[in-house]
Amino acid sequence: EISRRREAGLDASWRHAFEVRNSPALPAIAAVGGMLFAIFITWLLTAQMFYQYLFGAAPPESISSFINEIFATGRGWSLIILGHAIGFVFAVVVLCTTVIAFPLLLDRDVGAYEAIHTSVRAVLANPIVMAVWGLIVTVALIVG
Repeated sequence: EISRRREAGLDASWRHAFEVRNSPALPAIAAVGGMLFAIFITWLLTAQMFYQYLFGAAPPESISSFINEIFATGRGWSLIILGHAIGFVFAVVVLCTTVIAFPLLLDRDVGAYEAIHTSVRAVLANPIVMAVWGLIVTVALIVG
């Protein structure tokens, strides 16, 4: 909301950020947020199932044995490598479905499905640009 007001040449303060509550797009924004929540829960459950597949349901005996199991065994390295690959797939799904969706919902009168569909089409039309954007976001999150 702040960015939209600044771009339109309107006064922008922190109080204006709460005006998004009055937006007609709020139900669509909530729907996309709900989709992200469902993806997050699926991601967590997938990670838990993968861990249990490799190590079983019993908790590690100690932190040092857990660290040793992760870094000094084949199944630990499988967890690291395949776990990152699985997480990458989930991250790509989130990027593809939302990179355009949220700004579009704020700026245009569209529904959640149309915003997500537009986001996916934009990623398919510009895969290198979107991959670079995803990399920029990833590095920014890692740095801090």
